[in-house]
Amino acid sequence: MTALTENLRIEFKDAYAFQNNGKLTIGNALFRRITDISQGYPRTISLTFNGRELANSEKRNSDCCFMGLTRPEREWAQYEMLGIKAEIVEENILDSPHILVNMSYRDLWSGASYSRLFYIYPGMPFHAVRCGVTSPILPVLYWNYRKTNSIGNARRNDTASNESRIDSILPAKGIKPRFSMQFFGRTDYTNDSVRKRSIPANGQCTGNILFCDNGENQGFCWLQEAPPSDERRDMEPYDFILRQDELSSCCWGISPAEFQRDTCYESYRNAVIFYDSELERCLNIKEYIRTRFPIQEDKLISIVNPWGCGRFPEYVNPQFLIEEIKAAADCGADCYQIDDSWQKGNSLADILNGRHTGLDFWDISKTRLNGTLKPQVAAAKNAGIQLALWLAPSTNIQFDDWNEFADIILDFYHKYGFHFFKLDGIIMRSYQAEKNLEKLMRKLRLASNGEIFCNLDVTNGQRGGFLLFQEYGNIFLENRYLLWFKGICSYHPEKSLRTLWQLSHYLRTERLQMELPAPEDLDKAFYEPNKLPTDYPLEYWAAITLFASPLIWTAPSKIKPETRAVLRKFMELHHSIKSSLLNGNVYPVGQMPSGKSMCGFYADSGYLLVFREKDCVKSEMRLNGIIPDCNWRDFQLLAGAGKVRFNTHSFTADITNAPGFALFRLVK
Repeated sequence: MTALTENLRIEFKDAYAFQNNGKLTIGNALFRRITDISQGYPRTISLTFNGRELANSEKRNSDCCFMGLTRPEREWAQYEMLGIKAEIVEENILDSPHILVNMSYRDLWSGASYSRLFYIYPGMPFHAVRCGVTSPILPVLYWNYRKTNSIGNARRNDTASNESRIDSILPAKGIKPRFSMQFFGRTDYTNDSVRKRSIPANGQCTGNILFCDNGENQGFCWLQEAPPSDERRDMEPYDFILRQDELSSCCWGISPAEFQRDTCYESYRNAVIFYDSELERCLNIKEYIRTRFPIQEDKLISIVNPWGCGRFPEYVNPQFLIEEIKAAADCGADCYQIDDSWQKGNSLADILNGRHTGLDFWDISKTRLNGTLKPQVAAAKNAGIQLALWLAPSTNIQFDDWNEFADIILDFYHKYGFHFFKLDGIIMRSYQAEKNLEKLMRKLRLASNGEIFCNLDVTNGQRGGFLLFQEYGNIFLENRYLLWFKGICSYHPEKSLRTLWQLSHYLRTERLQMELPAPEDLDKAFYEPNKLPTDYPLEYWAAITLFASPLIWTAPSKIKPETRAVLRKFMELHHSIKSSLLNGNVYPVGQMPSGKSMCGFYADSGYLLVFREKDCVKSEMRLNGIIPDCNWRDFQLLAGAGKVRFNTHSFTADITNAPGFALFRLVK
């Protein structure tokens, strides 16, 4: 990195950073952020977007700190700035091109040193920050959550000393926190993966995204690249805080109890995303995810995972897998994923039940598969389909064997040509476990020059969720079965549509693997009368996956040829539109799915997908949404039955059947 000295400027397209007069200024043509560093620590005194000031220059507190270590605001504190460096980071498989600024400073009282990184993307209405700390002493706290705000830490420290901050500002007049969005992983236990949270009286908010503006949708949001709130290790019972008019984004992802002396600990990345309208509020989040987590079209595949049939382990043998591969190709899928039971070890349950396994657990089973997958690889080549593999890294030793485990996966990549790997059974109990897991995935991506792509399961455990680790793969969203489980884990198209519709407000849908089971696997005993998923046609089930990444969730060799024909039709549809989806943005339209709604998804690249649920009494309905101008004049019906008329910011859809759907290509 090149050191920045007084009056030295670094530029990359319209992005820039420079230091002079005791200030660091970063920005691009859209925004500017000025940080005062004259006192030896960072303090934001200006934050502008499109010329509108969002911050108050009277801010006195440091932008970042770690709980239990001396904050600059304390009367005995002394800080010194050690230096600021910057570099241009070229395009790579893990991030888009940007300027990276690295500020370092030190607390003279404790000897703790800090880093503060800024990520500045040319032409984009956002930037990101990340913090690091290395301390010769341990945080002065009682390391127990129950004591944080009781007689223990509350007596020892003022309240602000009992929290960590990644970023903070003193908002300009009129800029206030409006609401937060809280995401929920562990989808085995919920059908509501995102919920809107109001700002409580104590100013303590939970969630991954906090929206702050002037009440007219002009302001910014903080987006934390972090696990869902319920899966974090921080001691604070909140993720954002408004205290004495100052806003702070917390969530370093580190418990003070994990601290070791003279060891560097890094926070999660925290994005500051600007907007000037309700539409920009949604769009710019999606653009940040696109920019921050670049993904190639060849990674947006339709994949068969046979676990959804409920009996995969008892079926596994060499010939069965060959028949499965042929049938997966007949379904039109891009890839067949071999799930739990290919390995020498018994199953994932062994690991989660505390068995101490060696790496030979992941040898190919000689009993079930003769110790090789060469016949299956040959069958896949003949069928024109890729192969993928399921594995579970060593969660019960906090992934300490990450390097050796990565070599096992790389061997499958080099020897057999596997590019896609589902990583299951993850529990990130500690900072070290999380870092080891990231080292594993980072090695896989870099060593394969981006060809290896992970399917990151968020169904259970303490995992990364929807906004962490997305540079390494996509999201395996749900386990939903037509047998085995009543309640949450039972499949129903109404539930899957609702989940995708909710998440599509803030996430890019193509990164979500949406399940598509087969009706042959249905056990009616697990459903209430008149609540059967087969009340909806299979085509409806398949249509739900079109704007996502389809996950065919069955053993394809065990289903009827006519079922495979339906799946093939929709996988071919997905293949024909996925490039347009990747290059545009998807917005939810219509009513919240409820079983009685008409709703859908609008792709601004020229597609509209509309659903009329079973108990929706109206065949024609206006579908509103927070979407760009709809300058379309005609449509082509690609699947389903219906027609559509165009309004400036909405559509009027007429869907023939209930239940029914229609996929339209829009024409200008």
